Amino acid sequence: MKRSTILVVDDEEMLASTLAELLCLEGFNASFCEDPLVALKMKESTSYDLVISDMAMPKLTGIEMMERWGKESRDAKMPSVIFVTGHIDTQIPIIDNVNVIALLLKPVNVGDLLRLLES
Repeated sequence: MKRSTILVVDDEEMLASTLAELLCLEGFNASFCEDPLVALKMKESTSYDLVISDMAMPKLTGIEMMERWGKESRDAKMPSVIFVTGHIDTQIPIIDNVNVIALLLKPVNVGDLLRLLES
């Protein structure tokens, strides 16, 4: 998945910006935002291959954001999704037309994430 365009969405700005920066250092084209509503606007100007999203955010959950993304992008290619959560008992959600490839626990282990992206 090298050179993939990745959007990191997390209401914890430091986490989102740090993860995006680390992904850039590894050769990915990564950007971030801390607001899922902003993420929905960003998709209008950039085609993302992957979204890494927190599941629990104030304005929209990660699941709600991706459901809306799918409804607003019916003809466009949907990005794959990796959800991150701080809740150990969370299950990988099933969302119509969304390829959820993983659910990672916070704090995200960058080595595990990179291995996942390269597989």
